Amino acid sequence: MKQTFRNIKTVYKYGKEYTITKHFSENIVYITDELGEPKDIKIESLLNNVLYFGQKDLSIRIDGYEEDLLNKLIGKSKMDSSKLSDNVTKLNDAIKKYNLLELLPEKLEDKKKERNTIKEQLKIFDEKGVKDKLEKEEAFNEDGNKIKKLRPRKPDITESEGVSLVLA
Repeated sequence: MKQTFRNIKTVYKYGKEYTITKHFSENIVYITDELGEPKDIKIESLLNNVLYFGQKDLSIRIDGYEEDLLNKLIGKSKMDSSKLSDNVTKLNDAIKKYNLLELLPEKLEDKKKERNTIKEQLKIFDEKGVKDKLEKEEAFNEDGNKIKKLRPRKPDITESEGVSLVLA
Protein backbone atom coordinates (compact mmCIF):
# COMPACT_ATOMS: atom_id res chain seq x y z
CA MET A 1 0.00 0.00 0.00
CA LYS A 2 1.41 3.35 -1.04
CA GLN A 3 1.70 5.96 1.69
CA THR A 4 -0.29 9.09 0.84
CA PHE A 5 1.04 11.36 3.58
CA ARG A 6 4.17 12.14 5.57
CA ASN A 7 4.41 13.23 9.23
CA ILE A 8 7.17 15.27 10.82
CA LYS A 9 7.28 15.75 14.56
CA THR A 10 8.98 18.88 15.79
CA VAL A 11 9.51 20.54 19.14
CA TYR A 12 8.97 24.27 19.17
CA LYS A 13 11.73 26.34 20.78
CA TYR A 14 9.54 26.72 23.90
CA GLY A 15 9.21 22.96 24.38
CA LYS A 16 5.78 22.35 22.87
CA GLU A 17 5.53 19.44 20.41
CA TYR A 18 3.79 19.74 17.03
CA THR A 19 3.11 17.31 14.17
CA ILE A 20 3.28 18.56 10.60
CA THR A 21 1.39 16.39 8.11
CA LYS A 22 1.57 16.71 4.34
CA HIS A 23 -0.94 14.78 2.23
CA PHE A 24 0.47 14.00 -1.22
CA SER A 25 -2.96 14.00 -2.86
CA GLU A 26 -3.57 17.55 -1.64
CA ASN A 27 -1.30 20.53 -1.62
CA ILE A 28 -2.14 21.36 2.01
CA VAL A 29 -0.05 21.09 5.17
CA TYR A 30 -1.82 20.27 8.44
CA ILE A 31 -0.32 21.20 11.80
CA THR A 32 -1.55 19.66 15.05
CA ASP A 33 -0.35 20.17 18.61
CA GLU A 34 0.64 17.45 21.08
CA LEU A 35 -3.05 16.82 21.90
CA GLY A 36 -3.88 16.32 18.20
CA GLU A 37 -5.81 19.58 17.90
CA PRO A 38 -5.42 21.36 14.53
CA LYS A 39 -3.49 24.65 14.59
CA ASP A 40 -3.71 27.36 11.98
CA ILE A 41 -0.12 28.63 12.20
CA LYS A 42 2.70 29.17 9.72
CA ILE A 43 5.09 26.26 9.27
CA GLU A 44 8.02 28.70 9.25
CA SER A 45 7.26 29.58 12.87
CA LEU A 46 7.97 25.98 13.89
CA LEU A 47 10.97 25.26 11.70
CA ASN A 48 13.82 27.74 11.96
CA ASN A 49 16.36 28.08 9.18
CA VAL A 50 15.14 25.13 7.14
CA LEU A 51 17.51 24.29 4.31
CA TYR A 52 16.50 22.34 1.25
CA PHE A 53 18.95 21.45 -1.47
CA GLY A 54 17.85 19.81 -4.64
CA GLN A 55 19.80 18.65 -7.66
CA LYS A 56 19.58 22.09 -9.21
CA ASP A 57 20.95 23.75 -6.04
CA LEU A 58 23.93 21.41 -5.91
CA SER A 59 24.79 21.77 -9.58
CA ILE A 60 25.12 25.55 -9.63
CA ARG A 61 28.64 26.64 -10.58
CA ILE A 62 28.99 30.38 -9.98
CA ASP A 63 31.79 32.21 -8.21
CA GLY A 64 31.42 32.06 -4.43
CA TYR A 65 28.69 29.42 -4.57
CA GLU A 66 30.64 26.89 -2.50
CA GLU A 67 31.16 29.43 0.27
CA ASP A 68 27.49 30.43 0.13
CA LEU A 69 26.44 26.78 0.33
CA LEU A 70 28.80 26.19 3.24
CA ASN A 71 27.41 29.25 5.06
CA LYS A 72 23.89 27.93 4.57
CA LEU A 73 24.87 24.54 5.95
CA ILE A 74 26.88 25.63 8.98
CA GLY A 75 25.61 29.14 9.53
CA LYS A 76 27.19 32.50 9.13
CA SER A 77 28.91 32.69 12.47
CA LYS A 78 32.64 33.07 12.02
CA MET A 79 35.15 31.87 14.53
CA ASP A 80 38.11 34.05 15.38
CA SER A 81 41.26 32.50 13.86
CA SER A 82 43.12 32.68 17.18
CA LYS A 83 40.23 30.92 18.91
CA LEU A 84 40.25 28.29 16.18
CA SER A 85 44.02 27.88 16.59
CA ASP A 86 43.59 27.51 20.37
CA ASN A 87 40.89 24.89 19.85
CA VAL A 88 43.08 22.97 17.41
CA THR A 89 45.94 23.03 19.92
CA LYS A 90 43.65 21.81 22.71
CA LEU A 91 42.33 19.05 20.48
CA ASN A 92 45.85 17.95 19.52
CA ASP A 93 46.88 17.90 23.19
CA ALA A 94 43.83 15.83 24.10
CA ILE A 95 44.62 13.36 21.32
CA LYS A 96 48.22 13.04 22.50
CA LYS A 97 47.08 12.41 26.08
CA TYR A 98 44.59 9.83 24.86
CA ASN A 99 47.27 8.06 22.84
CA LEU A 100 49.53 8.01 25.90
CA LEU A 101 46.72 6.48 27.93
CA GLU A 102 46.42 3.70 25.38
CA LEU A 103 50.09 2.83 25.97
CA LEU A 104 49.80 2.72 29.79
CA PRO A 105 48.79 -0.95 30.13
CA GLU A 106 51.71 -1.99 27.92
CA LYS A 107 54.15 0.24 29.83
CA LEU A 108 52.81 -1.02 33.15
CA GLU A 109 53.41 -4.60 32.05
CA ASP A 110 56.99 -3.72 31.01
CA LYS A 111 57.66 -2.03 34.37
CA LYS A 112 56.33 -5.06 36.24
CA LYS A 113 58.70 -7.29 34.27
CA GLU A 114 61.61 -4.94 35.03
CA ARG A 115 60.75 -4.98 38.74
CA ASN A 116 60.51 -8.77 38.78
CA THR A 117 63.86 -9.04 36.96
CA ILE A 118 65.54 -6.78 39.54
CA LYS A 119 63.98 -8.74 42.41
CA GLU A 120 65.28 -11.97 40.90
CA GLN A 121 68.77 -10.50 40.50
CA LEU A 122 68.76 -9.31 44.12
CA LYS A 123 67.70 -12.75 45.24
CA ILE A 124 70.61 -14.32 43.33
CA PHE A 125 73.03 -11.70 44.72
CA ASP A 126 71.90 -12.57 48.25
CA GLU A 127 72.34 -16.30 47.58
CA LYS A 128 75.86 -15.79 46.18
CA GLY A 129 76.90 -13.43 48.97
CA VAL A 130 77.49 -10.54 46.62
CA LYS A 131 75.89 -8.14 49.08
CA ASP A 132 78.40 -9.07 51.79
CA LYS A 133 81.30 -8.81 49.33
CA LEU A 134 80.17 -5.35 48.20
CA GLU A 135 79.86 -4.20 51.82
CA LYS A 136 83.41 -5.42 52.56
CA GLU A 137 84.75 -3.70 49.44
CA GLU A 138 83.02 -0.47 50.44
CA ALA A 139 84.47 -0.68 53.96
CA PHE A 140 87.95 -1.31 52.51
CA ASN A 141 87.61 1.77 50.24
CA GLU A 142 86.51 3.88 53.23
CA ASP A 143 89.53 2.70 55.24
CA GLY A 144 91.84 3.57 52.35
CA ASN A 145 90.37 7.07 52.17
CA LYS A 146 90.85 7.55 55.93
CA ILE A 147 94.48 6.49 55.72
CA LYS A 148 95.12 8.92 52.86
CA LYS A 149 93.67 11.75 54.95
CA LEU A 150 95.85 10.90 57.99
CA ARG A 151 99.17 10.67 56.09
CA PRO A 152 100.98 14.01 55.70
CA ARG A 153 101.62 14.97 52.10
CA LYS A 154 105.16 15.50 50.95
CA PRO A 155 105.73 18.58 48.88
CA ASP A 156 106.62 17.92 45.29
CA ILE A 157 110.12 19.11 44.52
CA THR A 158 111.09 19.78 40.96
CA GLU A 159 114.23 21.01 39.23
CA SER A 160 112.50 24.16 38.20
CA GLU A 161 112.44 25.27 41.80
CA GLY A 162 116.23 25.23 41.94
CA VAL A 163 116.69 21.89 43.66
CA SER A 164 118.39 19.08 41.83
CA LEU A 165 118.20 15.48 42.83
CA VAL A 166 121.41 13.49 42.55
CA LEU A 167 121.35 9.73 42.69
CA ALA A 168 124.51 8.11 43.98
